Amino acid sequence: MEEIPVKQPFKPIALLALSALLAAPAHAAPVVTQAGIFTLSPCPSFCGGGTSESDFDGGVGQTSAYAEVVGGVNGDGRAAAAIGGPGVPLITLRAEAYSQPDATVTADAAAMQKYRYSGPASSFALQVQLDGSVVEGSQPPDAALTGSVMVVTAPDLDFSTDYGTFAFEIVPDTPGAQALDEEVIIFLQEGLHNLGPQSVTRTLNFTLADGDEVFIWASLLTTGTRGGSADAFSTLDMAFTAGNVAGLSAVPLPAPLVLMASALGLLGLRRGTRRG
Repeated sequence: MEEIPVKQPFKPIALLALSALLAAPAHAAPVVTQAGIFTLSPCPSFCGGGTSESDFDGGVGQTSAYAEVVGGVNGDGRAAAAIGGPGVPLITLRAEAYSQPDATVTADAAAMQKYRYSGPASSFALQVQLDGSVVEGSQPPDAALTGSVMVVTAPDLDFSTDYGTFAFEIVPDTPGAQALDEEVIIFLQEGLHNLGPQSVTRTLNFTLADGDEVFIWASLLTTGTRGGSADAFSTLDMAFTAGNVAGLSAVPLPAPLVLMASALGLLGLRRGTRRG
C-alpha cells in the first residue's frame, strides 16, 4: 500500500512567496541543489512493474540537499549536494547506490551556482576529483558511476540534473550561453569496476574577462542493479588551482526567490519516501 507523507498547509507568507516564484522567469536559477533516490523491482532481464521507493530534496535557492532510502526492500541509497566552503563557494556532491539481487537503485545529486567576475582577464583552472568504487551485479555491468562538470558563460540558465539534457538541450538552446569547458568521468569507460576505491582527477580550463557571468554545473550519478553497487559518498569535489579567484563572487538569489526559499525552509516541505 502506498505511503504518502501529509504536508501541512501553506501559510500566508508561503503563498506570497509562491506567487512571486511563479511570476519569475523559470530560468532564473543562480543557485540550485538537488538530491534524489529511486529504487525498483523486480529486475529479471529488465526492471519494472513491481515495488518502488523514492526520496527527493532540494530546489532553487537551496545550497544543500539530502535524500536517502535506508533499509529499503530494494536496497539502500543516499545522495547529497552542497554549495559552500571557504572563499568562493563551490559544489560538493555525494551519492551511493546498493541494490538487492532482484532490484535496481539509482542515487543522484546535482547543483549549479552562478558567479560574476570582476578584474583583468584571467585564465582559470578548476580541478575536479571523483572518489568512488563500483561492484558489478549478476549481469555486468549492472552498476554505474558517472561524474559530470560544466562551466558555461550565460546571463541566465535553466537547470537539469541530467547531463544529456543540460549539455545538449539547455545550453545550446539558451541565448548567449557558451560552454567554456567540461569533463565527464565514467568509471566503466575508465576500466575502474571491481577494483575497490579509486580516485580520478580532471581539470577544466577557461578564461574570464571583466563583467563575465559564468555558471558551474555538476552532476553525480550512481546506479546498482541485481546486486551491483556504486559508492561515491567519499565525494565529488572541486577547487581552483589557478586564476584570479578573488575576482569571482557568487551571484545571490533575486529577492522573491530568497523569500520563497526561506518560506519552504520554515515549513520543512520535503517529499518523503513513497512505496507502492
